Amino acid sequence: QLLQEGATRLLRFAASMKASRQQLQAQQQVQAAHSLHRAGRRCATLWKQKVLGRGGKPQPLAAVAPSRKVTFEDPLLNCIA
Repeated sequence: QLLQEGATRLLRFAASMKASRQQLQAQQQVQAAHSLHRAGRRCATLWKQKVLGRGGKPQPLAAVAPSRKVTFEDPLLNCIA
């Protein structure tokens, strides 16, 4: 009886630890995805500013091209509620 109870507790503990590790791994994966997304978003924003001429150095009015527009979809934020 005592051995069976000890084995049951050990199995429950092992299952709990496994679930905790899986949850931690999932959280770390989400954080890594967010970090990568932020880096990509920043690069895209910098590229957009460079292409449209809206970053750093103001362009003279004569050099301004006709209306140009660049947009980025944000599928990651749509998936996270």
